Amino acid sequence: MTRRRRVAVIPGLVLLSTLLVACGGGTSEQPAPAASAPIANPVDPATAGNITGRVAFQGAPPKPAMLRMDSDPNCVQQGGNASDESVVVGEGGALQNVFVYVKDGLGNL
Repeated sequence: MTRRRRVAVIPGLVLLSTLLVACGGGTSEQPAPAASAPIANPVDPATAGNITGRVAFQGAPPKPAMLRMDSDPNCVQQGGNASDESVVVGEGGALQNVFVYVKDGLGNL
């Protein structure tokens, strides 16, 4: 097989494997959860703390865009209207649906 053919075959195989995974049938059975290993360094409640804070949006919040849901008959039957909730701003600019990740600070446990 020539190099040009191999280069053309690789994206085709990637696309085929993606389609096979995406169209896998979607069974409703959930796999049994794996047995969890004991935590090597459990957090001591006596030394644990709490983190509190507020995440706020500065400036004018964007107007939520309407999502197109007309390609799914079930969505159309239920009204078919939904808005993008990527940015949801409440009173005083408070953001909803915010994920905060603590990267460092637990020391050497």
